[in-house]
Amino acid sequence: MSSLYQALAFEESKLRKAAQAVIAEIADIAWPERLPSLMPTLVNMLSNEASMVVHSSLSCLVLVAENFGAEDVERVASQLFPPLLSLFANEQVEIVVRKQALSVFTTCLVALASAGGEKMKGLMQAFQPVLDEWVGRAVAAMQHTAHEGGRSLRGIQIEAVKMLSSLASPFSKYFLEKSDAIMQAMWSLLSNASAEYERMHVRRSTEDEPVSDEEDEAGEDISLNTLLSEFSSLVMQMAEKTRLKKKVKIMMPSLAKLLLVFAQYAVSEMSLWEDDPAEFAAMEEEESFRSNL
Repeated sequence: MSSLYQALAFEESKLRKAAQAVIAEIADIAWPERLPSLMPTLVNMLSNEASMVVHSSLSCLVLVAENFGAEDVERVASQLFPPLLSLFANEQVEIVVRKQALSVFTTCLVALASAGGEKMKGLMQAFQPVLDEWVGRAVAAMQHTAHEGGRSLRGIQIEAVKMLSSLASPFSKYFLEKSDAIMQAMWSLLSNASAEYERMHVRRSTEDEPVSDEEDEAGEDISLNTLLSEFSSLVMQMAEKTRLKKKVKIMMPSLAKLLLVFAQYAVSEMSLWEDDPAEFAAMEEEESFRSNL
């Protein structure tokens, strides 16, 4: 296994991704009994000075955690959660690393939810102090503007919304307790996003550089479309739970006003309409078909 662990630090990204996938497959079969070195090695890599190595270890941890059950999260929590939170909370750490640290934690949350019944209630009580810290920091990140200080925080915000979605259904009682802070963060996030959409897409001059979908340093999509998609999933998760429906009903009028901003055509779309109405109509029909699917 040592050669696979070493491959997580290779310069070539394809080799790193291949090593991550292989390690995750082996871990699913052999960990923890026949692969005790897995967690100590990956956790130790989280303190590496090279952010690329840290990100590679986190990406591997996401894949490993996708095969976790609730008992596996219990087994690794004390060893794994502190360094993850340290990375996520450190604003000096690269955005892609902070985002991936949150992604690992979210994957572990999903595994915890698989316990069900009284077992899940007991786990919830045990992990609540940790969860309070993560939710508080995720909510705070959602209330920043997406491009604060010249850095794009949208990747973290997208991951924060995903984390809240993973809480809304299985941990709805806890979600309800935190709902005031969460809903304020949701409103701030959508308000900032709608203002950005108007500024960068609706009011932008046709002479400006075209705005393309954004990607982070790891090549992952962090566009406004992705943010809105995850935001919609969160609202739907909330609406499906009886104890959260009332909160959604109260929130929807103000959110609907902000969502209407995104119904405006962008400058690029208006230019296409003026140049070729038939092509514009065809593209709209195709997008509608994809949405229905």
